[in-house]
Amino acid sequence: MLTERFGALQSAPRTMRESLFRKYATVLMMLVGVALICGGVLERFPKLRVAFLEAGVGWAGYWLDRMDGHYEKMGSMAPWLKKRPTEYFMEQCYLSLDPDERTLAAMCDLGLDRNILWGSDFPHFDCTYPGVVRQIEQALKGAYEALSIARQAGVRIGSGSDVLGAQQRKKAFELGYKGKVMSPMEVLIATTMTNAEIVGAQNDLGSIETGKLADLLLVDGNPLDDLSVLADRARIHMVIQGGTIVADRRP
Repeated sequence: MLTERFGALQSAPRTMRESLFRKYATVLMMLVGVALICGGVLERFPKLRVAFLEAGVGWAGYWLDRMDGHYEKMGSMAPWLKKRPTEYFMEQCYLSLDPDERTLAAMCDLGLDRNILWGSDFPHFDCTYPGVVRQIEQALKGAYEALSIARQAGVRIGSGSDVLGAQQRKKAFELGYKGKVMSPMEVLIATTMTNAEIVGAQNDLGSIETGKLADLLLVDGNPLDDLSVLADRARIHMVIQGGTIVADRRP
């Protein structure tokens, strides 16, 4: 029903479509979760990793309980499933945490602490004009608090964004924001090794080792002392990608 409703809205104004998507994003995630797990997709493709992003984490606890209950009582209707839906989710799925969510502790108690990623959604924000600056400051304060709670709870923290085009150059600022809560080394590990683990590519990516793939930066400074060097284009003197120098700005 939701799919048909959204399909019928393709001719509607973009603002209307986006508004409805934001309202029903969590419902869509729940529907997709049922299809992937109970439909047998994750059973058939055990190496597949799925991320449910920009819809929070609180819904997962209720939905997994619901699916587990149906599996225990009506498992014969889905004979292709070899284990509880929660087990598939814990092994192959990830959620992104919104900065102001209060359900983090409950999800960690359910055993999902290794499946939760902190989603800053930088540089996007929902704001009301006037008062944009104040709202951003409040959002950042909440983001720092959420990141601190996630870190203390042992949540695995990676780094990622859907920033595109001209906004991509702002992506590195996220490292500085994380650095207000995490140590520089923790931030760099989240951006490299942890990200590789999240997508199941730790044997090929994430660290500089013989036989692995790595992109290298030559910067003017030490990121362990100052993460801002990675956000300052003037201080990035060389970029090596796939063994080839793609940018050389050495003085």
